[in-house]
Amino acid sequence: MLLTEVILDFRDPPTATRQEPALAVFLDGPLVIDLLGLGGTERESNAKQITDGLRRMSCKLKAFSHSCDEIRDNLRAVLQQPRGQRFGPTAEAIRRPELAEDYANAVLNNVEHFVQNEIGIDVSNWGMELFPNEHPY
Repeated sequence: MLLTEVILDFRDPPTATRQEPALAVFLDGPLVIDLLGLGGTERESNAKQITDGLRRMSCKLKAFSHSCDEIRDNLRAVLQQPRGQRFGPTAEAIRRPELAEDYANAVLNNVEHFVQNEIGIDVSNWGMELFPNEHPY
């Protein structure tokens, strides 16, 4: 029930709630992969619907650098295999063909550039400064 309400709020954000311009939302690797179009056009469209809703609510979209490492590792795992032995959303998108293999290789070679410059998501390194309520021991 709660997940359904969240999805509906993305589609039609409630006007009574206060918008927080400083709210940062960190996206995980699989969602960023979809935003980059590496999982096919349908997955890209779904991911953009979510992030467009977040942007309309004045959220700052970010990803951790380790998510970029995850994307790089996933792409490498797919692209290093012979074409007939590839599996997963990226392999399927290349086969359909909804994804150019050259584009996937370009992203593999510079994930951070594509995340920051192509889809407008800041990449941050994890650190205690991101969590002012936490204290190191």
